Amino acid sequence: MLASLSRGRPDLLILDQVLPKQTGQDVLGGLRQLNHSFPVLILSGMGSPADRILGLEMGAQDYLVKPFLVKELLLRCEHLLGASKVFAEGPFLHEQSIDLGEVCFSPHQCSLEMAGGASVSLTPGDSRLLLELCRAIGQVVSRGQLAHAIGSKVHVDSSRTIDVRLGRLRRMLEEVSHGSLTIESVRGQGYALHRPCQIDAPARGLGRP
Repeated sequence: MLASLSRGRPDLLILDQVLPKQTGQDVLGGLRQLNHSFPVLILSGMGSPADRILGLEMGAQDYLVKPFLVKELLLRCEHLLGASKVFAEGPFLHEQSIDLGEVCFSPHQCSLEMAGGASVSLTPGDSRLLLELCRAIGQVVSRGQLAHAIGSKVHVDSSRTIDVRLGRLRRMLEEVSHGSLTIESVRGQGYALHRPCQIDAPARGLGRP
């Protein structure tokens, strides 16, 4: 699978939890660390609420428990493929690049470009989160606002998805900026991106301070 990923990007990955040498969650975590953003559907006989929640928090878009009906699997795949296309073509793609000091954030390309020319890919969801934080630079953005930005329908008090995503995004930003870009967690309120940024051209939807 990893060799295939070096040659191209799949539209969808169906991933089992029980694998010979590692769990599906381990594979999924590795894929997300490598910034692979294609949708993942976990198909597993491990169907406890804790298993399903952990799979979704690790970055899976859906979780289907065995035994299952083939028609249900096909419908879920169709939904994920359609949602992935809409997600990839969403309005955030039209935003202009954002100057974050030594790092340039390109929402439409889902990437962070460093001064030396090297770039790091973001998932569409991470791009949406970062864009929402950039729109309110230096101000606290609530977890509810961030959940809305990625299209989450799950109440933020019953899921750690936002926290997991923000933790991953925080580590990535600190690494590429050598610590100059930080996302602060404000207890009971939300998150704030700290580093004044300037937008290189007037951009639709970025008029907030």
